[in-house]
Amino acid sequence: FLGIKLTDSALDATVIDLKATPRDSYRVPLESLTPVRVVRAIADLAHLARSSYRIDAIGIAVGGIVNADGTVESAPFLKWSNVPLASLVSEATHLPTFVANDLSAYTQIQHWFGSGTGHSNFAVITVGVGVGYGCVANGARLENEDSGIGLVGHWPLDPLGPICSQGHRGCAEAMLTTPAICRDASTALGRPLEWSDVIALASDKHPAVTAILAASGRALGRLIGLVASLTAPELVIVGGEGVALASLSGEALQAGIAEVRDPRASSIRVTLSDGSNEAWSRGAGVIALQGFIASRAA
Repeated sequence: FLGIKLTDSALDATVIDLKATPRDSYRVPLESLTPVRVVRAIADLAHLARSSYRIDAIGIAVGGIVNADGTVESAPFLKWSNVPLASLVSEATHLPTFVANDLSAYTQIQHWFGSGTGHSNFAVITVGVGVGYGCVANGARLENEDSGIGLVGHWPLDPLGPICSQGHRGCAEAMLTTPAICRDASTALGRPLEWSDVIALASDKHPAVTAILAASGRALGRLIGLVASLTAPELVIVGGEGVALASLSGEALQAGIAEVRDPRASSIRVTLSDGSNEAWSRGAGVIALQGFIASRAA
């Protein structure tokens, strides 16, 4: 199965087997985000993968709203609206193609083959360019037509925090996303900083960056505590490219959890997951695996 994470700059892809074991990986830069050019790039990638592997199906993970037939109803970062991606790719490759929201794909890899294996109830929080939330309850993902909007991104976490792009003060987008943290750190140091720079400075205990990450870590703790109180998961999995925030702000994160958690409640089991692109593309591969098996059983 070929799993593809579609971003605004590249296709990150992984070939997996029936156990979701990675067999090979690819990264293809995108020169254009028009549907025609993206489908062509996916078809070329599938042709490359098929030169070495028998590919039974393709799974594609997209940040946005995806309906049941694989149409991308809305993907603002791609500037797409109502693009029938699954059918377009299937026509171009002659392979069954399944498309899902990227957080759904990430949650699915955790459910079937990751930290959520063996748990009927768990939550997933991803931190990166955006903030995502997924939930598995009684063994099934909780989803509806609003899945893919990223509603948790504007959950208020700090009434004194910075303002997000929509004018909300101290919401998850303003407190937890890597662009927001990089912006605040860049302002504090008076020079542009990338996420890798922020991590390096935090590891060196730079006081300004440490303070920024502590505030963000406390906010992440509040989000974890609120999610745990509302959905009663057996564990909360934190992942995404910004997952280092959780590991670098341990005490602040725990303080944030304590602020919103009844002291009589049981402790929350928090697991940090892989935030690499491969984790997302493996998730897309699992969407393909799941769809393929379901189609054969029908």
